[in-house]
Amino acid sequence: MEEGRFTDCIDMRKLNGYVAKRLDSPSLLSCGQQCQRNTWCTSTNFKFSFKGKEEGTCELNKHDMSTVNETNNFSDDQQTTFSLLLKRTFHYDDDLWSNKKTFNLEGGKTGLDSNETKLPTYWNTPFTRICLGMKIGEEDSFIAIDKPASSLYSLIADGKYRATSLGRNSWKRLIGSRASLQRNCNKEGFNVVCTRASHSKARIGYIGNQESNCGSCDSRIGFGTGGNPDDSNTCGNQARHNPDNSKRHITAMGYISV
Repeated sequence: MEEGRFTDCIDMRKLNGYVAKRLDSPSLLSCGQQCQRNTWCTSTNFKFSFKGKEEGTCELNKHDMSTVNETNNFSDDQQTTFSLLLKRTFHYDDDLWSNKKTFNLEGGKTGLDSNETKLPTYWNTPFTRICLGMKIGEEDSFIAIDKPASSLYSLIADGKYRATSLGRNSWKRLIGSRASLQRNCNKEGFNVVCTRASHSKARIGYIGNQESNCGSCDSRIGFGTGGNPDDSNTCGNQARHNPDNSKRHITAMGYISV
């Protein structure tokens, strides 16, 4: 797997107050790899030691997923150059959606927290209902989808679109009063994508567009998300271009259970 698929780099930004571990690193890439090896790590700060050199100081951050949103506490550092790497586990394009490999089994024993996990139940458990939850800060919300299937894998892994009919207001309940979506397209379900693959998409979720089609959707609420307007947001709410409740960049910790 390519390292670049799992992280996004934001230059001249540092996330303050969440450093769990600090170490010397030979490069920015190596710092990102350290984060990948630790399931609790959600992002890194990297400070280059000298201009033109690859080595530097690597800070591994541990924080709730809602920390990185429109009211974040990123700060510029005027004396040194920092780069913030955001972990992108369970991005729409991540192989975890299409394979039968577990991820961080221990994380499945700790309950509704910020430990990311993928359990064998993804491919070996039949169900009639799926429970979806999002945690933003200290608030969590849940909705349910009645959808009989042999497994969640059978609904997602092949990439085919499968519709649901919860309605936009049900999806917006996952986010709360700040939820925002564009008014058109209104496509929901599994493997939800718009015509232009670079725009909003979700493995499970809802997408909207300001135009009267699903060509270039710029809003979404869902799980395993990606695409414009912010490809790094893999779970939560993203919206711009005339959404119904202002522009939004809200990241969440997602829970999917059957």
